[in-house]
Amino acid sequence: MPDTHGAVKTKRSPQLANHAGFPDERTRNDAIRFRRGPARLVGGPGSGKSTLLRDRTRAIVDSGCPPESILFITFTRQAVRSLQSDLATLDDPPPVYTLHAFCLSQLRRAAGDVYVGMEIIDDLALQLLFIPLTCTALGMTPGALSKSLLAFQNSWHDRDLDIPERRQDFDRFLERLKRAFNVALREELVVRYQTFLEEGGETPALAHLVVDEYQDLNRAECDVIDRISARSESHCRSRR
Repeated sequence: MPDTHGAVKTKRSPQLANHAGFPDERTRNDAIRFRRGPARLVGGPGSGKSTLLRDRTRAIVDSGCPPESILFITFTRQAVRSLQSDLATLDDPPPVYTLHAFCLSQLRRAAGDVYVGMEIIDDLALQLLFIPLTCTALGMTPGALSKSLLAFQNSWHDRDLDIPERRQDFDRFLERLKRAFNVALREELVVRYQTFLEEGGETPALAHLVVDEYQDLNRAECDVIDRISARSESHCRSRR
């Protein structure tokens, strides 16, 4: 996988300001136009990787590639909204997802009845809704609950779903809450989709896969990206 290296903007290199942190126009254009297979875009924080990936995606659409055959994965909902806004000037912009939202969309396609109406619960909702309800129902202190919640999330991260006896009441109650509110944790959606793929489920066939902030993915998330990219003609990932 070839690397396209950027450079961090510094006071000593003001000439980089017009090139989103990349050393020259040729390097930037090479990264945008590269189509011969997988590529990795490497640069420090603030070097313009996300901007370059956005411009690369725009160039792919402008070249005539059907937008529905392009998938842009980024790490946060805020980044999704920013990219959607940036790409909105295209007549038919390609889909932009967080990985967790993409996994949920694919699970809905595969088993719609189970996932219809399901939403991804974020950290704020956990703090405002789940934690008070769980503390009241189980008589747990916020500190003890936070530790149990972290262990619950890590069990999905590590795919270690053999729950210790000391956590069984907490886990059962949390599962009931999730069903009652029809929500899922980010971590479990990735693992559920990973399991679906391992059991023979198919990822969508794509012409281009673009992944931003690749270095922030955990092992399960990287595995899902690898499985998606295996059916993609071209994919590009950015990392620090």
